[in-house]
Amino acid sequence: MEFSFTKFARLMGRFHLTEKENPKCGWVNSAVFLAFRGTAISMTAEDSDGQDYVEIVVDGVARNWINLKKGVHEYIIEQGLPDGEHTLEIHKRTGILSGSIAFHHFSLPDGGSFLAPPAAKPLRLEYFGDSITDGAGIGHPHVLAEAPHLDDGYMSYVGISARMLNAEYHTMAICGIGVWQDAVGFKQGLPEHFFGTLGKGTAP
Repeated sequence: MEFSFTKFARLMGRFHLTEKENPKCGWVNSAVFLAFRGTAISMTAEDSDGQDYVEIVVDGVARNWINLKKGVHEYIIEQGLPDGEHTLEIHKRTGILSGSIAFHHFSLPDGGSFLAPPAAKPLRLEYFGDSITDGAGIGHPHVLAEAPHLDDGYMSYVGISARMLNAEYHTMAICGIGVWQDAVGFKQGLPEHFFGTLGKGTAP
């Protein structure tokens, strides 16, 4: 069955949608939601730098995470599922400094079918902050300068609190950023990034 983002996917967070069938995101916790009938599902995605990690949530349970390789690649998301209806969520665990992801396609084995995506949740929240809001450092003590594989926006206070409240959520956060001045003294705070779909200097 041919997949269409406009028909079968729901997006959460900021996405660049000039190409509607190739939605692109950069901010942490941006997510794609879909539903399908079948025993397995694969995804084709394009990562800008090869440093992004995504959380895989199947039927409401966080199952796994994947390090996306630079460029366009196909990934087996899940296989061996009971034959029937399932939901899938792909959450960007890493922050905007780790790169951007363009989603290209989802595919099912023969006999599978895509369903209408899960409905949006009733409450909508938006979070603003720096590394703690970004989920940086969750998987390690703060002795490592850069460790994207241990950053985890999904399990940050943002992800946990929003899911507890059954809410949709956007996360506007950059490691080291400030409202007016950042961690190393540059006066280029988070407000400068607010109107950019993928951060400062990008399409509004």
